[in-house]
Amino acid sequence: MKLRTVIYALLLATLCMGCGGRLSMRELEHLEARMNDAPDSVLAVLTASDMPRWGERRALYALLTVQAQDKSYIDVADDSLISIATRYYDRRGPALRRLQAFYYHGRVYANADHRHEAMAAYTRAKDFAYEVDAPYSVGLLYAQMVLHAMK
Repeated sequence: MKLRTVIYALLLATLCMGCGGRLSMRELEHLEARMNDAPDSVLAVLTASDMPRWGERRALYALLTVQAQDKSYIDVADDSLISIATRYYDRRGPALRRLQAFYYHGRVYANADHRHEAMAAYTRAKDFAYEVDAPYSVGLLYAQMVLHAMK
């Protein structure tokens, strides 16, 4: 791990501990913005923090945790955490988070070797693909759909 990444993780963890272990929506959004650059650091901060009890903060915390695990090459096969995000984002929230919630639910299903459920989750994520300007996320989604269709 790069020194800068370690320092960043420690700084964010210290900030988190200063607020009693609960991350604000602003802090979660900051972690979300850092996801592609330092998913391992984001994961370290999230796991050192308390999970919010309800609402959008809880859903975003769950989504970011599973996303950071996936990007850190940790194969999660238990869908209990990502289900929090998909239940919340099923009918509300920004289209990108809705797409990501169902995409990562599909990834968890795929890790558990539940191919049909994975494809169903990817198909649900596809419902939001035309509403977002996020070629990277849409590209990940379509790549997984093609890979699963070929199996």
